[in-house]
Amino acid sequence: MRRVTIKDIMTHPVHVLMADETLELAEAMMRVESVRHLPVLDANRVVGVVTSSDLLRASLEGVWQREGLLARELMSDLPPIVGPSDAAVEAAVLLRNQAGPGCVLVVDSGKLVGIVTPTNFLDLAIRSLDPGV
Repeated sequence: MRRVTIKDIMTHPVHVLMADETLELAEAMMRVESVRHLPVLDANRVVGVVTSSDLLRASLEGVWQREGLLARELMSDLPPIVGPSDAAVEAAVLLRNQAGPGCVLVVDSGKLVGIVTPTNFLDLAIRSLDPGV
């Protein structure tokens, strides 16, 4: 059996949010693109991630009502980072062990090239169980 790499399972291209963009835009992007994690960039450098959980928490805490709240003000810390040629099992272990945003970012030569979430591993399991799916 061949070694499964991050590149084999990652989602790409990645939908991103700029640090100075609003949470309203984040919510709209998540809804339209059907994603739950938006890496946040500042000057083309990944500085954090806004998740659907972040948006829910902001709503429950009443922070959401503050008009113009920016991604940089609510984003979660920078998630773990792996390279595209790393073994997929590395991302699985990172996801299992982290208490953070529930994603692993894929960076190649300083550039964000993908994202890995538990959904990527469910897709891998489904393909392994039934290659016709």
